[in-house]
Amino acid sequence: MTWANLSGADLRSAELYGADLRGARLEHANLHGAYYGAKTQWPTGFDPAAAGAVFEEVEELITRQTAAMTEEEKERFEETLEELKAMSDNRDIDAKQEHDYSKLEMSEKQETSGRLTVNLDGHAEVYHHRGGEPFSPAEMRKMRAKTDSVLAKIGAGESLEGVDFSEAFLLRDVDLTGANLTDTNLSGVDLSGANLERANLSNAALSKKANLRDADLRGANLRGAQLDTADLRGANLDNADLHGANLFEANLSHADLRGANLTGALLLFANLRGANLSGLDLKGADLLCADLRNANLSESNLSGVDVSGAHYNADTKWPEGFDPVAAGAGLVD
Repeated sequence: MTWANLSGADLRSAELYGADLRGARLEHANLHGAYYGAKTQWPTGFDPAAAGAVFEEVEELITRQTAAMTEEEKERFEETLEELKAMSDNRDIDAKQEHDYSKLEMSEKQETSGRLTVNLDGHAEVYHHRGGEPFSPAEMRKMRAKTDSVLAKIGAGESLEGVDFSEAFLLRDVDLTGANLTDTNLSGVDLSGANLERANLSNAALSKKANLRDADLRGANLRGAQLDTADLRGANLDNADLHGANLFEANLSHADLRGANLTGALLLFANLRGANLSGLDLKGADLLCADLRNANLSESNLSGVDVSGAHYNADTKWPEGFDPVAAGAGLVD
């Protein structure tokens, strides 16, 4: 695991439920009053209680988060949680999201915040915005209604062109095979594990860290799509059309891109560690400062490709005769 440097970080009162900190360096980190749960993973031998962190059961978490609510707000909040649990039971939806601090570099006294783990597999846990504030009951009902509306359209086979999915957050593992999603807004939506094979996502908005982890995007049309900062780890993009797509800071580690069209694609600062880009025509693509460690670029056409500032290692596979150093890439351990 990549080691995260959290030495000296100010994590006071941080919400660390579900956080994976196994590879983190926590020397001199301030964890006083930070909350963690049974699913928080710590470095071997680290004692969070001794560092000032507070263990909290789910029930205690809900009590703390609802303390400032009126009785009417608490009642609506509990009703919404029950509805969400029922949705999970009926649709077999697991909307668990975990914090990943594996690549986080933090300087002394720098603070962190994030969305609390969301788990609908029968456990009522509190939803948080990415900034750390809990969703209100009204916001949760709105998102539930939006999700129901989207799923109804999918079930009825209606056109989804131009639909705004941005508030529909329970779309994991959804089947959108061959769907017309042209110009749709999917920014920030969790579509991990979704089947988007042959879907038309041309000019779609999939930014704001949209979650497409392990999604099936074989043969999908993503021409001109906005995928900046999207999470595409482990996604299958075999024969996908990404011509002119914006993949700035996208995470494509271990993605399968064989046969994909990446001509003219913007891949500045993209994470392509362990990605399979073999045999691709990358003519005109921009790989400036991309992470190409362990990537397979063998037999690819890198004519006119900018790899200035890109990082690679001894396990990166280049086309025969290509000189990464002369092209501006840097060798790292």
